[in-house]
Amino acid sequence: MKSLHSSARIGVVILVVTLLVSFGLFSKDKISSLLMGGDTIEVHFDRAYKLRANVSEVKVAFVVVGKVTGVEPDGDDAVVRLKVDGDVLDRLGSEPTATIRPTTLLGGSYFVDLQPGGDPGAFTAASIPVERTTVPVELDKVARAVQPEARQGVRGTVRRLDAALDEDGERALRDLVATAPGALDPAAEVFDAAQGLHPNEDLAALTSGMENLGRVLSKEDGQLDGILVDLATTSRTLDRRSPEVAAAVRTLPAALQSTRTGLADLDGSLETLREVAADTRPLARQLDETLGVAQPVLRDARPLVADLRGLVRDARPMLDGLVPTAKGADSVLTDLRGDVLDRVDRKVMPWLHAKYTGKGPYSHTSSDKPTYEELAYMFATLDRASGMVDKNGHAVAFQPGIGSGSVGGIPISVEQMFKVLTESFYLKNPVDTVPPAGNLLSGLLGGGR
Repeated sequence: MKSLHSSARIGVVILVVTLLVSFGLFSKDKISSLLMGGDTIEVHFDRAYKLRANVSEVKVAFVVVGKVTGVEPDGDDAVVRLKVDGDVLDRLGSEPTATIRPTTLLGGSYFVDLQPGGDPGAFTAASIPVERTTVPVELDKVARAVQPEARQGVRGTVRRLDAALDEDGERALRDLVATAPGALDPAAEVFDAAQGLHPNEDLAALTSGMENLGRVLSKEDGQLDGILVDLATTSRTLDRRSPEVAAAVRTLPAALQSTRTGLADLDGSLETLREVAADTRPLARQLDETLGVAQPVLRDARPLVADLRGLVRDARPMLDGLVPTAKGADSVLTDLRGDVLDRVDRKVMPWLHAKYTGKGPYSHTSSDKPTYEELAYMFATLDRASGMVDKNGHAVAFQPGIGSGSVGGIPISVEQMFKVLTESFYLKNPVDTVPPAGNLLSGLLGGGR
């Protein structure tokens, strides 16, 4: 009896364990969703197209980042709750979009595809509205929306495709398959280059930039249409001007070669200009101050410059006459070379630069100034003396008066007497004794002869 009870207890335990394992196997998806960490967001679709809670996946750029945890109806729409990894929301931007996509081309299971959108940064809203969500379009609904003539055209296209894949088409496909491996390696290099220097960031940045471009182009209704119309007009204009464009393209290589040569020459000129600019920079700063001072002078000189136009116009005949005069003066200046200039250089110029010393009756006169200055003083005094003008013209002015030479008729004049009496003071070798009175008298009388 006791063994019977033991067997019954073991059977109950096995049954309970079997039930728990069966429940765990059937609820493993829900249990895994509950145990999964991350953030939860809500997405509003116009219908929950073949999404299953705790089964359908959530992807970003076709990489699994979470799971659908709930699907509930909301009037005509459906609310889908998503649980995603903790860093996903930081990369979705301010206005992400959601799309229900099939796993394969033929359908199968479906997943929620999240695409970043809006301004870069984290997604802080609680849900994605239905305006930014899309669901798959079923092919039968598309076919029903297409007109009968269009469906007939599709059938003809399929038939022609079958004919195109006949013997010639099959041969072309074989050739393509045979030559494709050689082109795949360069294509792989192109795709690697297209990923950029930072493959994990460049593609996302490019996608975000294209999305921003699309948002700007669609911001105003009709803007993109206007751009396309202008582009069509430009294309038609280029088509009409194709001969001119072709001629320009043909001459473009020669023009580019000339441009390259000119740029090479310009490089040397710019280098020289850079050196000159470094030297002229202080001068330019001083020139700014000079122009500031000269501006009032130039403003005051403007009437004078205006009056000079008439003077220049009247002086033109004189300047025209100076040309033959200058040619004639050339021969005159040529003749001055030789003895004339030599005499002036050897005799006249030293005399003009020497200190003045009188000779003959003026032997007792001298000056510390050179002769040319004394001559200048003389002519200046003569100019002042000839400044008197009357009805007969200029006259030399003089002042009448009585002097030591006014008395005449005697053997010796007063100047000569005074000169003889004071001669001993001007002797170059003065003597200690005074000349005898007889000699002095004979000198006075001799001076009067």
